[in-house]
Amino acid sequence: MQWSDKWDLPLNLGSKIPKPTAWELKDSKLPCSSPSNSEDVVDNIVKKILASNALNLHPTPPLPPPEKFTAGCNYPRWELQARAYIRRFPKEEKSVALLGLLTRDAADRAFQANVFDGDDLEATFAQLRELLDTPLHPVDYQTQFQAARQEMGETTEAYAYRVRQLVANALMRPCHWRG
Repeated sequence: MQWSDKWDLPLNLGSKIPKPTAWELKDSKLPCSSPSNSEDVVDNIVKKILASNALNLHPTPPLPPPEKFTAGCNYPRWELQARAYIRRFPKEEKSVALLGLLTRDAADRAFQANVFDGDDLEATFAQLRELLDTPLHPVDYQTQFQAARQEMGETTEAYAYRVRQLVANALMRPCHWRG
């Protein structure tokens, strides 16, 4: 048998003590007032953790950010994608996330119009819609149509849709555009 130098006790003294089983622990005296009370406390804690999703047991896959908004793009589609994307952010970060979805020119126009001064997200979207959802002059759409090329990785269907949108916008009557 080996002996400890400091306490003059056998080193393997604690290894002979059997560990209590779960049933023995349940039947033993607990520091709580009663075993059922401690089980209730634990159950309540577990329920609160599960309700708050602190463990993130059902993670949702992250949404990729939509393309940044550029003048002349489809604003209603961009707004729909932007709303879905920023929904995942905490309230205090939503405006910053929305700002990150604008190109430099669009962001400059939004700052000049004081769009991001308020805390109301609905009002911010309404101001952005009024500011950015302005169709281009039909000649500008014609120029975009003439310059349109299928992008690398763009499907034929997506390219055809984009071209159809350009044609539809280029053929608008003058009363639909602001100039």
